Amino acid sequence: MRTWTYLDDLGLNGGKKTRLHRILFQHGLRNGTALFLPYDQGPGHRSRDAGWLRAFHAVVPPLLRAFHPQVLVSQHGCDTHWTDPLTTLELTIDGQRAAHAAIHALAHETADGRWLLTGGGGYQHVQVVPRSWAHLLAEAAGLPLDPSSPTPALWREYAGCVASEPPPELMTEGNLGQFADFEAGYDPGEPVDGAIIATRKAVFPLHGLLP
Repeated sequence: MRTWTYLDDLGLNGGKKTRLHRILFQHGLRNGTALFLPYDQGPGHRSRDAGWLRAFHAVVPPLLRAFHPQVLVSQHGCDTHWTDPLTTLELTIDGQRAAHAAIHALAHETADGRWLLTGGGGYQHVQVVPRSWAHLLAEAAGLPLDPSSPTPALWREYAGCVASEPPPELMTEGNLGQFADFEAGYDPGEPVDGAIIATRKAVFPLHGLLP
């Protein structure tokens, strides 16, 4: 089985940068089966969800359509959230929810619905992880949650007893998970667009795509 890997922000430093990681990643970069998008949100309208979603949709769907995976495997770490202490990807719960839905749709479009999804990192065990993964599992079940719905009362009661912070009351942070489509126009001098352009130029030709 051929494999192709998308990595938006590896965070490979310190103990995480194992020899095996380096070998697999460097080999994947050479033959186009791994993709690293060196990502910087940049200022202004690219902040929070818009920039990340713009980059994802500009790069990942075309490559998946060209690759035709037998099964789509996705890891949904919550450390992409804007409050995470280790990353700077700046997503909200709503941006993560939009990503879940986009990957689910791509699994049906490119892999006949065969989708293996996993959790991942995340350090906000009250504010972020429960809500993001609840959205993920509901999306996978084909029953996406209304983002404006309240979090379960029993869960709030439990979390309030065991955590040192008040639990969130809603399944949303008030964002819409929207972004401007890269194909509608881009600015090479803008950090997100510059990263998209460089990544597409490096990887798309290896899959028979125009950058």
